Amino acid sequence: MTMRALLLGTALAFAGVTAAPAADLPRREVGQLVFDNVPVTPPALQAAIAPYYNARSAVFEDWLPDGSILIATRFGDTNQIHRVAAPGAARTQLTFFKEPINVARPSLARTGSSTCETTAGPSTTRPMSAA
Repeated sequence: MTMRALLLGTALAFAGVTAAPAADLPRREVGQLVFDNVPVTPPALQAAIAPYYNARSAVFEDWLPDGSILIATRFGDTNQIHRVAAPGAARTQLTFFKEPINVARPSLARTGSSTCETTAGPSTTRPMSAA
């Protein structure tokens, strides 16, 4: 009898918990995201996780004739091009443009030098020195 009462009490307790209505949160649209019944992230939590969103990554762009590589690394709001001479070597920043760099390739027109060209837009090509 005690076991039956315990099971009945547990069942009623769970029924009461699951039957409790959830607080309806307003629907929010942020850009392409739609938050339906999702709470707003507290500002303290946003500040605590902000450093993890600002991690840097490097993207391989191309090889240079001397065996070094070009990489794109995000600085601020734009990608900038760096040269890395060898595995594990420090990177050397080559571009300091305000607009993002879409592609960086060695210039075929300038053989024998380490000059490269960057494409900052659909038709914008700029030379840069990789020396």
